[in-house]
Amino acid sequence: MPTDLGRIQNLIDAVEKHMSMDDLMRTLAGIREIDRWFTFPKFAESAQFTAAELREAGCQAEVVEFPADGRTAFADFVTPLAWDAGEATLEIVEPFTERRTIARRSEEPNTTVMGCGPTPPGAATGGIVLWDELSAGDRERADLRGRFAYTRRKPHEVKAAAARRGALGVISSYGFDRERQEFRDCVCWANAWTDSAGAWMMTAADTRLPGFCISPAQGDRLEHLAKWCPGLRLRASVDARLYEGTLPLVSGLLKGKGNAEIVLIGHQFEVGSSSLISTVKEPSLIAASFSATSALISAGTLSSNVPSGAIDAPPSFMKE
Repeated sequence: MPTDLGRIQNLIDAVEKHMSMDDLMRTLAGIREIDRWFTFPKFAESAQFTAAELREAGCQAEVVEFPADGRTAFADFVTPLAWDAGEATLEIVEPFTERRTIARRSEEPNTTVMGCGPTPPGAATGGIVLWDELSAGDRERADLRGRFAYTRRKPHEVKAAAARRGALGVISSYGFDRERQEFRDCVCWANAWTDSAGAWMMTAADTRLPGFCISPAQGDRLEHLAKWCPGLRLRASVDARLYEGTLPLVSGLLKGKGNAEIVLIGHQFEVGSSSLISTVKEPSLIAASFSATSALISAGTLSSNVPSGAIDAPPSFMKE
């Protein structure tokens, strides 16, 4: 008589033989191509994509919408404001005779902080302050009006202080390990832009401020240039809007014959394939396993006397 762990392993082995890695990778690639832009219209598109995948796997699926107004609270979580963004650019305009582009959202979406505010019409042009090199006293006295705050830290960690001091925006070269060569040119995704320490996404009470992310290598060059040329001036343009919208959740159901239920919860709307694949969180992975399980039940390989399975796929920023 196999143990519970043995039965689970037998089930995994049986299902694995009927799963297609090609289909799985196609689904992951499809979700990533949508979610890499991380706007709320793309979240809605991604939710419909995932619901369609669940239906194809034999599940009943629906998309449930929650308010994204920056005010509605679920327990201690305040829903974010909806956010959309078009093009965004960060350029060096002085001292060079021609503009030099540092960041462009259409080429690397991660260069724009999720939830950041737009620049004024005609863009914002100004100098730069190396925030990390200021002493605590100098930070308190700093006047950032007409200048950008540059940091190696996560952008939201200096956002509130920069906004209070009148900064044009925040530029961050944060990296998970900025000294490792393979990460030097990577631009980290930033999805936190609140004014409150320990909070996360933009709410109705937060300051609307432009935010950029660049790679550690770009950051080092920008720091060097700022020290070499006190007259360094940057130009930022961000086409973005914050508004009251909706936040989708995908719910799917695969019916069994027992009274017990198995509930699986995954997260969606994350940037990067590693997040999609890791710990089998994504609804696409679960849909693939559901599909294989359904095929085995139909073929008589597995008993149909299995509990119902429900899956909810909330946005990743609602799971903390």
